[in-house]
Amino acid sequence: MDNSDFRSMMEQYNQELMRMQQRAEVPPPPAPTVQPIPSSTTPTAFTAPLKVRVTSANGAVPIPDALVIVTREENGETIVEGSRITNSSGLTEPIILPAVDPTLTLQPGNNIPRIVYEVTVAAPDHYRARLSDIPLYGGIPTELPVSLIPLPEFADDPEQEIQYTTPPINL
Repeated sequence: MDNSDFRSMMEQYNQELMRMQQRAEVPPPPAPTVQPIPSSTTPTAFTAPLKVRVTSANGAVPIPDALVIVTREENGETIVEGSRITNSSGLTEPIILPAVDPTLTLQPGNNIPRIVYEVTVAAPDHYRARLSDIPLYGGIPTELPVSLIPLPEFADDPEQEIQYTTPPINL
């Protein structure tokens, strides 16, 4: 598969994800005179910037032009929160995402609301990677490192994917 075929495939994939996002129900925005009150029932009153750094060789080689797609599940539907292409350093521009009030993590108990994301990364000549259960907390910038594995020469299935799941965070 040459680079133009890969870019075409990624563009089709990105367009399909955007169509899925457009079909998803979007909650109405709050009235302009009402300020959201952060609490366990309104975890999206906060946002957090997420950057993704894509490399190979355990972080030694940056991967430019990798497609990064951030999604989350809500009511059984997949919502595309954003997509970016990595620059020559393998880093994306930030994606501003709904996040949880970080002060809620200071309260005792296990009733901390969570908004978790899934990040999918695809680059030519590399296995795709999908990272699951990535939590974000309001106002805290996050840079997610993703190290891709090169495809072996003459790979039978260039669409193979490697799945990573973030272990639960014990706050």
